[in-house]
Amino acid sequence: MLSATASAEGLANYFEEAGIKNQRILFPHSAKALPFLPDALQKMGNRIIAFPIYDNVVNDEAVKTDLSRFRKIIFSSPSYVDAFEQLYGSIPNGIPLIAKGKTTEER
Repeated sequence: MLSATASAEGLANYFEEAGIKNQRILFPHSAKALPFLPDALQKMGNRIIAFPIYDNVVNDEAVKTDLSRFRKIIFSSPSYVDAFEQLYGSIPNGIPLIAKGKTTEER
C-alpha cells in the first residue's frame, strides 16, 4: 500500500488506513522538518524516534539558468522555494508553478 500523495498529510493518512499504531518509528528528517507528521504518528500511539540527518543549504556554486526556456517550475518542499528565491531573488511571473503538498504551496 502506498500513500496517495507524498505530502506529510498523505503519509499520515497511509499510516492511519494501514492501522499502524503502537509501533516504534524511526523518523530521519531535514533540519527544517515541520512537526506535522511525527505529531500525527504519535497521536496514533506510535513512539517516534526523530532526528535530523541533513541540513537544507543553498548551493553556493549553483549556476543560474535562463528560466524562459521552461514551461513549468516544480517545487517539492518549502526549502526548495527558499533556495530558489535566494538564487533568483524572486519567483518569476508568467511561468506556471507546481507545488507538491499543501505546505509547499502555501510557501
